[in-house]
Amino acid sequence: MAVLGASDDATSKSATFLTMWLDHGVAPVNADAAYAIVPDIAAPAMNSFVAPAIVANDAHASAVRSGSALGIVFWAAGSVAGYQSTLPCIVYTVTNGRTIDVYAADPTNGNGTYQLTVPSLVAGVRATTVTLPRNGGRTVHVTIAPPVLKRRATR
Repeated sequence: MAVLGASDDATSKSATFLTMWLDHGVAPVNADAAYAIVPDIAAPAMNSFVAPAIVANDAHASAVRSGSALGIVFWAAGSVAGYQSTLPCIVYTVTNGRTIDVYAADPTNGNGTYQLTVPSLVAGVRATTVTLPRNGGRTVHVTIAPPVLKRRATR
């Protein structure tokens, strides 16, 4: 019996390690299903796992939220949960207090740029639109912080 990951052999290998299907029945109508793959977690830790909440799942975007993280796959240009993209892309965000870390990629290996609009965490402050490089499919990371609001002195 072999143990996964127990070999000293550094030769690259590939193989199917999982086949999964969901039985939707004979003639499903308006049926849906959802699942989460959670790598590198032991069974006892699953007790504290925060299951993702589905934010969107349609022809335009699939999005899930878990705690302070939000993952979006834009299948087409559009908007979901206050985020807006001008082309299909993958977006992962983590909110840290007053900032939002945004990781975005255009998996089509395109060149040029695209725009991503990120909602503000501060009431009364407009969303931020950033121009991102398509970057040949590589992920781009930006941190968005709200502007410092100036206060007027009273007399």
